[in-house]
Amino acid sequence: MPLFATFKKPLIVAVCVAPDAKTISQSALQSITAGADVVEVNVAQLSDAEIARVNLPPEFPYYVVCRRRKFMALYGLDWSVLPERDDQARMGLLSSMIDRGARALDMECDTFDSSGGIIPDSLPDEMQELSVKEIPVRLQMDVIDSCRQRNAEVILSCHSRSALTSTHVLSLAGLMTDRGADVIKIVNSHNDPMYCPTALSAIIKLRESIPIPFLVTSVGPLSGVLRMAGCYLGNSYVFCRAEGQSFSYPDHPAIGRVRELWRLFPPGLTSEDASPQTGNF
Repeated sequence: MPLFATFKKPLIVAVCVAPDAKTISQSALQSITAGADVVEVNVAQLSDAEIARVNLPPEFPYYVVCRRRKFMALYGLDWSVLPERDDQARMGLLSSMIDRGARALDMECDTFDSSGGIIPDSLPDEMQELSVKEIPVRLQMDVIDSCRQRNAEVILSCHSRSALTSTHVLSLAGLMTDRGADVIKIVNSHNDPMYCPTALSAIIKLRESIPIPFLVTSVGPLSGVLRMAGCYLGNSYVFCRAEGQSFSYPDHPAIGRVRELWRLFPPGLTSEDASPQTGNF
């Protein structure tokens, strides 16, 4: 059953990162009880055998991701002790979790080609986590097709490691849409406190131009402001810290904090006003 496409207003997504299946399962269940709409289950720390032990109820609202192990340093983890998997192995594990009930998976835009290669002229040369090579792109599209055949979704993500302008975001989102993404996630990195207005402008323009759910967020000064304000301008979801014994990115807000803010100042459009055709979520 599709996950993101069934919602017509912003979602609270609890990010769950833990070293064993029992902790992940408990944290995911506690997060939904606390008010999260969806749980991101990151299995990068887990062995293959431990991944097979992740046990969540049927129809539970979660999707899965298995980041490359060096990426997990962002969560304060020692990446060198984590399981080493190539992209084929990572996607195979995520696909197996779709078969076991996960509603979607998250796949990076350079999956099957972490070397990057040639960057389109419409994007900055320092872009990371993006490949436009024919074979890797075709393999990504095969993953998307496979998930769609099983009534599951694919979040196509790019942690760009650069400060993208509105024009860059629109160009990147176009590439991701063309590959067949069900949801788009773009994360910018920057050191400029004045970048936040640029990102908010990109969100507004993206809302008017693409027909699928998306998230544009950042790592850097005022990223917390962007996370909270983005859902009022077009972002489809906001990341929060999972409940229980879960690791979390430092500036992810608590679920209860966001839920209380949204109770006072509800974001998003009503289900009557929102539609996939307009791109308003």
